[in-house]
This record gives sequence, C-alpha cells and structure tokens, in this order.
Amino acid sequence: MPRNSWRSMASTTRGPIGAVAVLTLGLLLLPQTADALAALADGGRASAGAALRFQLALAALAVSAWYWSRAAIAARFPEMELPHIKEGAPGRANLDERAWQWMPRLVFLAAFLPGLAAALRSGAWLQAGLALPWCALLLGGLLLRRRAFGPREDLAPQLHAETGWAFRWEIGIRFRQLLRLAPGGALLAGIWFALGFAMLLGSVLALFGLDTDQLRGVMPAWPGMSAMLGSVFPGPAALFVAVALALPVATALSFVADGVRMPPRWHGFLRRPPVFLVLAALVALLPAIVPLHAVRIMAPTRATPAPASRQPLGTLFARWIETCAPGDRQPVRPVIVAVSGGASRAALWAARVLRGVEAALPPTGPGAPAIFAVSSVSGGSLGAAAWISTLAGQPDGQRCRTDPTPASPSAEQVTRADRALVMLGDDVLAPALAGMLIDDIPRALLGWIPVGAGLGILRGGDRGEAQERGFEMLWRQATRQAWHDPAGRPLPFHRGFLELAYNGTGKPRAGMPIWLPNATDTESGRRVLPTAFASNEARQWPFRDTRDALALLGADLPISVVLHNSARSPVISPAGELAPLRLVRDLADRAHDEAPTSVVDGGYFENGGLLTALELAEWLQGPEGRKAAGGRTVEPIIVQATADADRTVTGESVVRCGTPRDDPATSGPRTHQQPMLTAASGPTPPRDGLADALQRRVRDSLCPREGHPSQSWFHFYLHAPPRADLPMNWALSDSAATWIWHRALSATDNAAEMTRLRATAAQ
Repeated sequence: MPRNSWRSMASTTRGPIGAVAVLTLGLLLLPQTADALAALADGGRASAGAALRFQLALAALAVSAWYWSRAAIAARFPEMELPHIKEGAPGRANLDERAWQWMPRLVFLAAFLPGLAAALRSGAWLQAGLALPWCALLLGGLLLRRRAFGPREDLAPQLHAETGWAFRWEIGIRFRQLLRLAPGGALLAGIWFALGFAMLLGSVLALFGLDTDQLRGVMPAWPGMSAMLGSVFPGPAALFVAVALALPVATALSFVADGVRMPPRWHGFLRRPPVFLVLAALVALLPAIVPLHAVRIMAPTRATPAPASRQPLGTLFARWIETCAPGDRQPVRPVIVAVSGGASRAALWAARVLRGVEAALPPTGPGAPAIFAVSSVSGGSLGAAAWISTLAGQPDGQRCRTDPTPASPSAEQVTRADRALVMLGDDVLAPALAGMLIDDIPRALLGWIPVGAGLGILRGGDRGEAQERGFEMLWRQATRQAWHDPAGRPLPFHRGFLELAYNGTGKPRAGMPIWLPNATDTESGRRVLPTAFASNEARQWPFRDTRDALALLGADLPISVVLHNSARSPVISPAGELAPLRLVRDLADRAHDEAPTSVVDGGYFENGGLLTALELAEWLQGPEGRKAAGGRTVEPIIVQATADADRTVTGESVVRCGTPRDDPATSGPRTHQQPMLTAASGPTPPRDGLADALQRRVRDSLCPREGHPSQSWFHFYLHAPPRADLPMNWALSDSAATWIWHRALSATDNAAEMTRLRATAAQ
C-alpha cells in the first residue's frame, strides 16, 4: 500500500477539512440556526435575491474548499501536475493516485453539506433542491477537468524539509509553490489569498485602534466587515463567504508548517508542528485570561448626557405626568409593559403588543392611562428599543403614543411606525455568525498584545459588535423605508441610550416613557439595568439587589449595545464585560480597582421582565410615587407580553385574571427528558419556574378581588400558528411575521384580553 494514501492526503488538506467540519457542527448544533433560512422557504421579502445570494455563497464555499485542497496537494506532489517531471519522480511510487485525485472532490462535497443541512433544517426544501443541480454540474466539471500547465523549470520536483527544527528559506519556497501550482496559476491564487488576508488583517488592525468608528470618519456608512457581509448574505451564507475567503490563509499556514519536521525522537507521536491544535487552544483559553469583550461605550462629550447628570425617578415621573396624565384629583394610571425574551419572535411580538396597547388606550387626558415604562428581556428588547426610539423621534406633544389617533388604523391606513416595526423579524443572525470567524479568531489570538502593552481595554471589535451593527443596520433600513423625511425618523440605534430620555440640553423629553432592558450578571446572577434615572439615592431606586449598568461603567451606552446586553444568547454572543471608564483623576475612587463584571441574556434571571415591572409598580404606588404625582393616587396597570409560542399552552392554560388556581396535588403537563440531558438544560426550568411564580403573584395582587374591584394586569401570550412552529431564532419567515403582526393578537384568546383592557382603560 502506498505510504502517501488517503490519510496523508487528509493531513495535507487538513485546513479546508477542519474548517468544513467545524462549520457543519456549528450549524447543526446551535439551536439559533434552526430557522436561519426560513425566510427563503415561503417566499419572504426579497426572497428571490436572498435565495440567489445564499446559493452563490454556498457555491463559493464549496469551490474554495476544493480549490485550496487541490492547491495544497498539487504543491506537495508537483510531479502529478507537471508532465515534464512526472515520469520517474521519486515520490510517485509512494503515491495513491486515486486518493490524490479524489480528496479535493470529496472536500468539495463535504463543503456543500453545511449549506444543504442549513436549508433542510430551516424547511427551505426549494433551496435545498436548487442547490443540488449546480452542485452536480460543478462536480461534473471537476471530474472532467484537464490540467493545462506548461513546463515550469523553476519549480522543484518535490519539497523536503531539513531534519530537526530548520526553517531556512523553505517557508518562502513552499508558499510560492502553493500559489504557483494552485488551479489557474499564481495570479488567481495570489488575489484570493490577498482578499482573505486583508479580511483578517482588518480585524487585527481594529485591535490597535483602527476600528469601525474610526473608519466611519472616512466612510460614514461603513458598518464593519461582518455586518456588511451579514447585510448581503442571509443567515449562515455570510459565514460561508467568510470561510471561503479565510481558507487560503489557513491552507497556506498548514502547508508552510508542514515544511518543518520535529526531531526524530518525537516521530513516534508528532512529526509536524500541531499548528491548528495550538491555535484552537489559544482561541479557547486566552479569552478566559485576557478581557477581550468589553462593551462599547459612548465617548463622553459636552453634547451628550452623562450618567452623573441623570434625574431621579420621581422627577421623570412628574415630567411624564405633565404631558400624558394631566389633572389635579384624578388617579394617575401609568401602564407598565413587560415583554419577554424569545429572539426575533419576541421582538416582533413586543412591538405588536405595544402598538395594540396604544390603540386600546383612550386619548390622553385626566385619568386616562398611558404607557409609562417598558421592562424588556432578550429579543423583546429589540422590539422595545424600536418602539421607544420611535417615540423619541416625535414632537414633544405626541410622545404619549406612536400613533396619535385614538383608534387602531385600518389595513389601508398603516402608519409609518407599523411599516418600520414589522421589519423587526428580518435576519440579524448573519453578522454575528460571520463575526465568529472574521472578528473573534484574530482577536483571541492577538488580543493579548495591545492589552499587555497597556494600549487600553478592547471595546467592541468582536462578534458582539457585529450583531450590534446588525441591529443598527436593520433599524436604519426599516426607518428609511417608512420615513422619507430624515428629520422625523426615530432615533437611530447607534445613538446613546440616555438620548432616548433627555434632549440636547439635558432636560427630560416631555411625555417620554422609560425603558428598562434587563440583563444578568454572570458573577452573581443579579439583574443589571441601564436606567434613565439616577441610582444614588435609595428612595428613588425601586429595584432590589439590582446593579445600575451606567453607574458601573461611568459612561453612556449605544442603544444597540443596551439591547444586545439584554439579549446575549449563548455561543452566538460573548458575555459583555462592563469595564468601567476610569480617567487618571478617578484613580482615587474607592472602586477603581474592582474587576469588571460581565452580563449575559436577561432571561437567565427571569425571562418575562415581570419582576422589574412589579417592583416599579410598587414604587409608583408608594410614598415617593404619590409625592411625584402631587399627592394624587397612583394606580399602575401591568401588561405582560409573553413570546414562548409553546404548543402545549392553550388559551385556557395561560395565567390571567379569572383562570383557576393551581392544584398542588397535580404536577401538570410535562415532557420526558433523558437524565443525561438534564444538566445540559441548565437554567431553563428554574427561570421558567420563577416566571410562572411571578405571574401568579401578580394575578393574586392585581386581579379583581375584594377591595380591588378593577383589573390591573393583562397577559398577552404569543401562540404558534395552527400548522407551523415559531422557532426561537434571530430571523423570521414572512409567514411567521405575518402571523405575529396580523393574527396572533386578534385571532386567538388574546382578542378577549384586549377587550378587557379597553374596558378597564375607559373607566
């Protein structure tokens, strides 16, 4: 049997093979990719163009995997490519020619499988079917391909490394031979390699200060490479293109490293430097040692509000009452909306419920309820951010609702807010997937250099920023399509969080609700909230055992970062490190030596945002709330929007006012789970149990009873459509978006709950 057979060919092409294997496992194991291509499955918005781009990205990945596998094998065995040195070449006798011919073709097929798996997993059967013909056509072309190289006297018959650790000049020789014997010659291979190297070099330069914000000084619309790819290619297609561009660098690295041989005494277990094993270990271990994922902050300027200038909660409440709840004796009825997590489906459901609640409330006047606060978690924070920023862009007298008309608009009179908010189901997963490769791998390998050199904390520049830029691009596109006049558009997501509540002079915006996006502290499990009001006075801080993110940082955050901190899903997003802004003069601060904590998805604490809403309602009813209301009675109304979309939950089983109490003698419905998977499910059952307990607590305290005749809690549950599921992913199909926006609130038991809300609001 030839020594250089299948195993040897696989070792030579281990760069493309390893990349394809990791990509396939990631797409199959990550739950967030389950519906990544669903918009292509049912003719979604611009689905024809998106489908074409998906097919092109998959083809680019497959061709790149074949191309660089063939280049590596040809460079290792040039006698198989060059006729004038083929006969009698010393390596040919030890070569399995069938393995040499078929290994790149098999790598081509293996690279095709991730795209096929993504399409099938999303139910995009048509896209999977369309991929098969071009795959067969390209594979046929590879089978019939004929090599057409003339004699090249400057190429060595075969490269042999020196024994031991000697590099000599063989690194350059091997690299040149890789490019020269690549299909199409050195020019094509060199351009391809240069593109991939430039892509990764951009991430390296960002480590030393040349980041997206700096480049925007020259190119104002530049979103970053990962976000740009994510805006062009849907779902995992952005990652396909990134891998296709990165493969030449990975192949060159492995092929050049093969020119180094370990000492002979090591040959029993190690013949070549384990390049990729070392790189993988560094990528896995260095982020645990060096802080690489500090959240981006707003650079302090005189024109932007600072955390230290925030007003107390009582001041903001009094300012809101002046515009949205005027009067002198009537009770103040602030509405607090709590929206749950659940990725894109929660984002669209949060926006839909907020619009529905607005339409159900009567026009602003004495005693009329209006939305005062929104507590959001995870995906629901995207919908809340869009709704809040829409209000911030309106004139002072119209901020009590995004639609000033008292009635819900008809289908022919869809408002600009509706047209923008309905786009929240569009894909925002692609930038984060591309950022895993483009941003995080160079950052993990080299991020210790600027940190160790004292150049400062690395803020942004990772896959977290890539997803944040995706949020910004999504909302910018939505508002441009809905608002033709730039002056009337909602606040963009790259603006500061405090700009939602304060105008350019630092005064509170009239009639502006407050937004409370919940995140979870990874060290203690506590809630972490950025708030528009100050936290330095205990009587003005309603939340128990909760941290103030802006006070910890000493700076404001972009809106996109605030919503992302609340929605940092596992694997897709890194934990965001709250590294404080400490100037030299602040070194005397007693907290300047504290290690920064980090935040993850708010759903790890409680996925409904209900505890934050309940504690705020209790504060408003208390002495401080009544004092801010000028002595008037405060009667909060809590609205819960839950986006679980669980098929086992029927209208009768949703916890609402009037539903029967639980029977402690029954365990209720459950699904069987293998014992070995119980640990992997981790925090899901405890946080679900906390959410259920809170719902029952609110029901018992705010539903009609003796001494409390009116209903003050309303629960809108997102049910799945009759014959489909609503997967929890950062992309929605058109059918899913249509169900959530047009049917889920009116065609289910939610319609009766909305009728009860209207009746209560009209009292």
